[in-house]
Amino acid sequence: MCSYCGEKVFDEIFKISGRGYGSHFDLENIKIPLCNNCIEKLNLKNIWFENKQNEDGFYEYEEELKNLIKKIGILK
Repeated sequence: MCSYCGEKVFDEIFKISGRGYGSHFDLENIKIPLCNNCIEKLNLKNIWFENKQNEDGFYEYEEELKNLIKKIGILK
């Protein structure tokens, strides 16, 4: 089921996991199933979920992920 629109079909599951100390999602294991329509509506980028860190050791795309979680209305 799509986490955003509630349709019974989803096309992709996005995962926020494996982030460590310093992340808003430290030790979280969040799965977000979404349909293609909602992926497009939410302007989602796969790079947000890659757990990349900048040169200071902070995880990139934390704000985008927090905003996504808030907009969808799951957790946090």
